[in-house]
Order: sequence, then structure tokens, then C-alpha cells
Amino acid sequence: MTPPETAQDFPDPAARVANDAGRAPVLLLCDHATNAMPPAFANLGLQAPELDAHVAYDPGAAALTERLADKLDAAQVQCGYSRLLIDVNRDPSVRDSIVVENDGIRVPANATLPEADRAARVKNIYEPYHAAIDGVLDTRLRAQGAQLVVAVHSFAPRVQGVDRPWDIGVIFNEDRRLARELVGNFVEVEERPRLTVGLNEPYSPDDRVYHTLARHAEARGLPCAMIEVRNDEIATPGDQDRWAERLAGALTRSLSALAP
Repeated sequence: MTPPETAQDFPDPAARVANDAGRAPVLLLCDHATNAMPPAFANLGLQAPELDAHVAYDPGAAALTERLADKLDAAQVQCGYSRLLIDVNRDPSVRDSIVVENDGIRVPANATLPEADRAARVKNIYEPYHAAIDGVLDTRLRAQGAQLVVAVHSFAPRVQGVDRPWDIGVIFNEDRRLARELVGNFVEVEERPRLTVGLNEPYSPDDRVYHTLARHAEARGLPCAMIEVRNDEIATPGDQDRWAERLAGALTRSLSALAP
């Protein structure tokens, strides 16, 4: 019988906070920053190629978040564990916050996960990650006033045999203030070839991907949006820097447009 998961099985911080006193009124979040898996979990029964795939994390998203934060002088919070342990961008009461199968990849150790181990992952990953976001955001609201909150993700160019043609997707819910500005900036920018921008593509809030923004930004009435960049476009440091420059320009212009 496998012993129950305890706090000692989660040796690393659930949240990686950087530049929390950054001057730009922007908070960047990266829910799926890493495929990190503590040794106690034995890779959940998966092989290295599967852990390097999109099912385990958002490739390129962490580096893009860091470069974007540097260019803007923005605060950032990134999750320190793979979403295969628990997806911090899902309500933990939803069963698929801990996936058993995704994109044809089965996660053996999650298939028979005891309730006590589910609770341990909520306690040691989900709760401290979101507590860190609350702490950073509340401090910045007191010090600076209103913030833009942006969740940075990446998506696979092909899923279940279907190509995804977008360079970037902007995901938004009922509050469209920031999304409207971002989309306008991406569409109007003089680039050749022009960017292919997805509106609530390749995901939408109906896919239950908006949990983090709903909990922290929408609940506070703050402008927010989720950015999804196709991961083959941010595969190298040079690509990441180009996208960070592009996003920094769009967010800077959005800040000016949304200023009271």
C-alpha cells in the first residue's frame, strides 16, 4: 500500500513570486509554468517524453512570463509544480482538476488517487499558490491602486489530429476591457505576416480555464485576460524575447487606454 501524501512530499514552494514591487500596475500569472515533479511521486508513472509534453505544463510560458515581466517591470507569480499533480487553474472541487487522462496520455498514479491524497495536493499546492496571488495582489492594490491581471499560457499547435491556426489567443469572460484593447493592438500592429488572433480560442471560459482570473481579478473588478501563445512560436529564447516585446507593447498601450 502506498503511504499517504504528506507536506514532506512537496519540498518546493508552490508559488514563485518575483518583482512583487514592480512599478508597472500589472500582475502576470503563470499557472502551468513547470513540469516539476518531486521524487516522491515517481513521475506519476509517466515516462520522460510524456512529462516534456504539453500535458504536464505549458512549454515556453514561464520564460515568456519572465521576459515580459522584465520588459514591463511587472510583478509575477508562477506555480512551482506540474499541473499533473493538480491544475491550479481549476476549482479543486472539480474532479478533473487532477487528470487521469489528457490528450490520449493516461496518468497511472492519478487513476486510483485516494481522497486523502487529493486533499494533500489541494493543501500543499493549490491553496498556497492562490494565497500567494492574493497576498501580492492585495499589497499592490494598497500601494498602487488598480492592476491589470494577465494569465500567460501556451497551447499545442495540434491536438487530436486537429491543427490550431492561431498565433495567439485572447481569452476573456464578461469583463472585456483588457481583451478588447489587446486584440485591437494585435490586429492593428504592422507585422507581416499579420498575426492570426483567436477570440476565446483555442479555449474559452466555458472550458473551465478561467478559474484563476475569476477568483483573483474578476472578483475584485480588475481588468483581466488570459493570453495563449502557440508553443512552437516561443520554443527558443529569441522567440520568447520577440513575443515578450510584442506583448509588452500591447499591454503598455492597453494601460494607457484603460487609465482612469
